[in-house]
Amino acid sequence: MDEDMIFFAMGFKSYDIARDESRAEMWYDWTERGRIMMSRASFSQKSMEWICSILKEASKVKGNNVRRWRRQEHVSHLF
Repeated sequence: MDEDMIFFAMGFKSYDIARDESRAEMWYDWTERGRIMMSRASFSQKSMEWICSILKEASKVKGNNVRRWRRQEHVSHLF
């Protein structure tokens, strides 16, 4: 299972991406850990391909361009 996981850190956050083939379709579990907050999301293979293509296009931009995505949580569990 370790070869199906990616770990990386940027700034004060760390990310884990794990591939899950146990379902009928391939899914990716994304875990984001920060100092204060931790969030988890699951993406299908098609969604993950779209995310990767958007990030690849964003990495080609030169200059001082900033694009931000706002995240709205519909359900939160605090422990």
